[in-house]
Amino acid sequence: MRQVYEYRDVSYVEMRQFCAFLGSLIVPLVYLTVWEVNHSNNASTLAALFILCDTGCLTLSQYILLDPILMFFIMGATYCIVKFHNLKNQPFERAWYFWMSASGVFLACAFSVKWVGLFVILLAGLLTLSDLLQLLADLTISK
Repeated sequence: MRQVYEYRDVSYVEMRQFCAFLGSLIVPLVYLTVWEVNHSNNASTLAALFILCDTGCLTLSQYILLDPILMFFIMGATYCIVKFHNLKNQPFERAWYFWMSASGVFLACAFSVKWVGLFVILLAGLLTLSDLLQLLADLTISK
């Protein structure tokens, strides 16, 4: 028997399944992000296990809240930013444009869900500023 809200014929099962699905996608995104940072299988597995066994993440993912959606978009943005940053020595290629665009989409989605998504935009900005300062400090290239 399908449960419905008392005042409307609205099923909440699909909404809970959607949040649980996005919450479950956070684990492989964490694994891939840590893999891109240091290429260590042990560190990637440990980070994914930490997220998998995190009671707060599991609890938030089973309810109809904005938090699992926000966590998914923040983790997706972080993964895309790391992939884009790893391609800084191959600028203006297809992969470079793809990961830059994907970063922008995930950053916009994270900020659209909640204002807390602004902090991952700050992370992307600080990483970009760091890269820019390294380029400005390099006297071997022209301005």
